[in-house]
Amino acid sequence: MTSWLLKINNWNYYFVLCGVYVLFTLAMNYFLLTDSLYYASLSEQYTSEQIQKILDISKSWKYIGYFFIPVIIIIRVLYSSFCLHLGDLFQESHWGF
Repeated sequence: MTSWLLKINNWNYYFVLCGVYVLFTLAMNYFLLTDSLYYASLSEQYTSEQIQKILDISKSWKYIGYFFIPVIIIIRVLYSSFCLHLGDLFQESHWGF
């Protein structure tokens, strides 16, 4: 039943994962990280002008983070692969993945 999943190209998995990650990040930025959240959480420490400056800086850098999503996914996959290979080396089971 799941054999068709194994026949899909790995690059397709990667691009779908990047797309889903971008969609979740967009949803989080749109619904959760609103200006009112920043004002509510930072109002005791900063003035409203300082909070507005922080928001202006974060809005100018907001879209640059989307370009790093593929790199972040590759780093996470490589870290997981490294840990699995290291565990396989210590256990000497040579099961592969």
